[in-house]
Amino acid sequence: MRILFILLQLALGVFEKNPELSAGNLYAYSPLDTLVSKAPAGYKPFYISHMARHGSRYLSKEREFYVVDTLAAWADAGLLAPDGLELLEDLRMFRSITEGRLGALTALGAAEHRQISSRMLRHYPEVFSDRNRRHVDAYSTESKRVMASRSSFISEMWRRVPEMEVSLYDAKTNPEVWVNVRGEKMSYSQQKKLRRAFDRRCEKLPGYNTGCTYTAFASRILKDPSSVSQKRIDWMAENSFKLFKTGRTTNPDTMPSMGKYFSAEELYALWLPGCYRWGRYIDFKDCKSSFLKPYGGEILKCLIGDADEALGEDSHTAATIRFSHDTYLMPFMSAIGFEETVPGISLAELPERFPDYRIICPGCNVQFIFYRGDGPVLVKLLLNEKESRVVGLEPVQGCYYSWDALKEYFKRRLR
Repeated sequence: MRILFILLQLALGVFEKNPELSAGNLYAYSPLDTLVSKAPAGYKPFYISHMARHGSRYLSKEREFYVVDTLAAWADAGLLAPDGLELLEDLRMFRSITEGRLGALTALGAAEHRQISSRMLRHYPEVFSDRNRRHVDAYSTESKRVMASRSSFISEMWRRVPEMEVSLYDAKTNPEVWVNVRGEKMSYSQQKKLRRAFDRRCEKLPGYNTGCTYTAFASRILKDPSSVSQKRIDWMAENSFKLFKTGRTTNPDTMPSMGKYFSAEELYALWLPGCYRWGRYIDFKDCKSSFLKPYGGEILKCLIGDADEALGEDSHTAATIRFSHDTYLMPFMSAIGFEETVPGISLAELPERFPDYRIICPGCNVQFIFYRGDGPVLVKLLLNEKESRVVGLEPVQGCYYSWDALKEYFKRRLR
């Protein structure tokens, strides 16, 4: 119980300071550290492998706006307090902004990828100034928002290096591309079965159900909270939260803070199940992921093959870029073994150790920066543009690894 108390206090402090962080995987991309360390003497970057999630998006399902209709019915019945009427207007505004744009990339989402591209070209100009390496391979899923993210990234690249040649590969038109951006194909029924089995495991954890009754939320929006059943209050809180999670990244200038209607304790209760769901893609000491190797492992094998090919003296490839979804980026990150993906902890520790809003947010990305020098090829790993390390392998220097040693490390992890 002491661990659960500590977890709650940590989360409350975070969400009291910044309620928007409770949006988790929908919190807008905001890299905390993009500094570039000095490479080992005599080494220069020559090739980059990059994989990213699509940027911030509009709400993807029309049915999630049903909560607006329910609020309107409560208003007609005279149940809503002034704050409840404001909530109704806030969500109506969000609905009007989203109309005709369901699931599409937002202006913010496009900007996220242009900025990532800009920083990449600024930080590693040697990769894109080699006249013998003027080619980029660009992969994408068939999703329109993913392809739009790729286009935004490439448009900035072309603005800075107009002579760069880009080959586009889409899973929609080329099924062979699928493994590059999604990993092994798995039927929907199989995915659903595996996810549900993991979710049931989470639901048995002592800290999963916080017992939150959304008293503060109900008191804000209803004249008399007892006029609505607890089941309906829970439903209203959970579904209003879903809209606010997306609304804050869709239109942050006009959509109010989530702290306007929810307390920090309520935001924690609403955030927690989503955080636990990312555990589906992580290996814990008390349970293993059913998705890490089929998804992340297969994508990693593609990356290794492309990188080895790019290392050839006759290669003209400066970069390989991939664009996908969070459910494939997360197992990919875990397959790599980043310290930030918390390998080796127990499942119950996940909320304390895994700030999803910093790791698996829109635009989240992994970069492998390859260097050549007098010795073996070295590679530096970036997680959301921050220089990062993997668990269980010593770098040659700082965060620079021997590519041959790193490949052997990956092989061991994927056995």
